[in-house]
Amino acid sequence: MLEWLAMVAADWLARQCQLAGRNALTSQYDGSLPTRTTWSGPVAGSVERTYDSTFRVVSETVNGEAPATYQYDADGLLIQAGPLTITRSPQTGLVTGTTLGAITTANVYL
Repeated sequence: MLEWLAMVAADWLARQCQLAGRNALTSQYDGSLPTRTTWSGPVAGSVERTYDSTFRVVSETVNGEAPATYQYDADGLLIQAGPLTITRSPQTGLVTGTTLGAITTANVYL
């Protein structure tokens, strides 16, 4: 359902950009999975995604730069997104903290 909503939103945005006459937004798909989105106009760019065999994003590249990789635990929960490390409770899977360089966070659930 969320994937469908994202595609509808992207199509709507593309039409709005084209109506403005200055921008364009295009998307490429592998089935229903968006693999590349590009936009042109005053701000141009692209995002490319690759997926694993369970349809989870495993890498994302913005404007051809080095890709951000994503890693998941045995339960399929995200534990790494580029340089961001996500720590989860082994009992609940809830996020207990994050680390990005020297910055860390801690989450407590009551």
